[in-house]
Amino acid sequence: MFLPMPFSIPSQDGPASAYAMGKKPLLMAILVCQTIILAVRLVVKLDIMGGFIDGIVIGLGWYAWKQDMNIQWICYYAMMGLVQAVFAIFHIIDKLVHGGFALVPVQSSDLKTFGSTVWVDFIQLSGPIGAMLMLGGAYLGWTLYKEFTSFSAGNNEGGSSEYSPLRANLPNSFTAFQGNGQKLGSV
Repeated sequence: MFLPMPFSIPSQDGPASAYAMGKKPLLMAILVCQTIILAVRLVVKLDIMGGFIDGIVIGLGWYAWKQDMNIQWICYYAMMGLVQAVFAIFHIIDKLVHGGFALVPVQSSDLKTFGSTVWVDFIQLSGPIGAMLMLGGAYLGWTLYKEFTSFSAGNNEGGSSEYSPLRANLPNSFTAFQGNGQKLGSV
């Protein structure tokens, strides 16, 4: 293959590890924040195409969370989130090159003015916040993947991995170059 994959998507044959279950609240917090940013992107900014693709990524994350941190769905979420984060970072760079973000200075003269200036700034910063959340989700997926593959390759009590042998606990009874052997034509 021209561009080799750095890892393969593992499949989980049982419950998630205690480490993965411990990260479930963190994943939920990231997904809740991403869902809020998605709503802003769809409803306020009217970015339908980008919001739709981000919605697919966030939907994969919610599905992985609902399936009790299934590593296969977490890997899908993390890979797509990383791609979306890279696109968002390039979009931010493009925006900075062509004029930057027009942030409104926060005014605290009265509550309505304060709320409206904070809201406008939040809308302007929703792009960089969304990119950072996608990177955070991708990093969390990577750490869960690394934990899963090291756990399954280490003691074979967790899920299966392509790196773990199929019969790890059987003794090796084969010794190379031992015995009488057979010569050609002697049969």
